[in-house]
Amino acid sequence: MVWYVTVPDPSLQGVGFDQAFTWDTELFSGYRWEELENCAKRPSLDRFFGTRVRSIASKLSSQSPSVVLLTGWHQFSLIQVLLACKLVGIPCLIRAESNSLKSRAFYKRILHRIFLKTFVRFLYIGESNKKFYLECGVPAEQLHFAPYFVDNNWFEGQNDRSGAARKQWRTQFQIGPAEFVILFVGKLQPKKNVQELVHALGKMKSSGSRYCLVIAGEGGLRNDLQGLAEKLGVRIVFTGFVNQSGLPAVYASADCLVLPSSYGETWGLVVNEAMNFSLPVVVSDRVGCGPDLVIEGETGFRYQYGNSNQLAEVLAELEHDMEKRRRIGRKASQHVQKYSMKAATRGLVEAVKSLQRNRIEPNDDDNTAARL
Repeated sequence: MVWYVTVPDPSLQGVGFDQAFTWDTELFSGYRWEELENCAKRPSLDRFFGTRVRSIASKLSSQSPSVVLLTGWHQFSLIQVLLACKLVGIPCLIRAESNSLKSRAFYKRILHRIFLKTFVRFLYIGESNKKFYLECGVPAEQLHFAPYFVDNNWFEGQNDRSGAARKQWRTQFQIGPAEFVILFVGKLQPKKNVQELVHALGKMKSSGSRYCLVIAGEGGLRNDLQGLAEKLGVRIVFTGFVNQSGLPAVYASADCLVLPSSYGETWGLVVNEAMNFSLPVVVSDRVGCGPDLVIEGETGFRYQYGNSNQLAEVLAELEHDMEKRRRIGRKASQHVQKYSMKAATRGLVEAVKSLQRNRIEPNDDDNTAARL
């Protein structure tokens, strides 16, 4: 059973994109789910107190789950569920996004150590997430790999190997068949650091063929990026917001993906998506998925955040050597298959089974033992 504290309406869904929208793929079929009442005075998905629920302990008692899996602690409602689980004696698992890439103040590290003791098992999404837990004193035997994933099978099925989608899409946006297309996908907001990518392209030395930056996304920084590109003589194609069903054609039309984000990019699922289309990926060393998905020179490249010269050199190398980027793309497509729905499910099942084997009882409650 999945509980949603809120199902965003189009305007709430569009926060960060600066436009309202509804996802055009089915998200609620094939499993049991329920929407709880969000009692927050100002409902929001980007504020800690933007979600709040009532009587969650009694609801847990009535449904009596064996375990509860939380997806973080960034919303007040998640903390409410955690406390309610402690109250009624239900073990809590966590699958969150925090990673070790960003240094934290000493007091925050202490608070994390104390707080994380409330969970009995940890599903880590990648290596940096695992390192974060270990640095917080979580025993290694309580960690289970449940990687961050996209629906690889769906994206693989949308990959048009005939090239027809690539040709049609490039024609639509007046991009030549031989142009080197550098793709960015996401919200145009400060943490994405897209301006660094524009600066890098302004410094990039081409081997002779034309190249351009395709930005598939929308947000408040669009005009600033357009002005910077005009100043530096960089060609940008803005597609505007692209819904889920339109993304495959965008990926198929590109030659590489760049994600230049700062620490706020705790993973970066667009990298998973791009790798399913055999695209080399280039990410900053502050992007959470880097240690997992980017094998240097084999599936892509990591560059030092803030170093637009280094980024320019990497892109020039990919633009110059078509065979190299094809080879890297093939390896990327193979590697991302390890980060799958099946692997994440296996990690969850292993975590629950380990609870049964070890009979971990957070409150030493006989009823909890019976449920397990």
